[in-house]
Amino acid sequence: MKKTRVFYGWWIVVACFVAMFVGSGTEWYTFSIFFKPLMSDFGWSRGEVSTSVTIYFVVSGLMGPLIGKWTLRYGPRRVMLVGALWREPASSF
Repeated sequence: MKKTRVFYGWWIVVACFVAMFVGSGTEWYTFSIFFKPLMSDFGWSRGEVSTSVTIYFVVSGLMGPLIGKWTLRYGPRRVMLVGALWREPASSF
């Protein structure tokens, strides 16, 4: 019998799964570590710190359909290139 190789696309699926697993874990589940330092360093209340996280997730959720339309229109390479090159403006601290 001829030995079949695993389809290359499945390796991409596995790599994406691992990236999402690590990214989601470090993004969401480790936030509690930074909760008290954010409160003390910036003088924010618990509500203000929690609101900032809520705003982040709401904006991320609302941007999903827009990013999807851009991906269909311009292709994933261009959209990912813009995302990779995007940077926040330098702060004036």
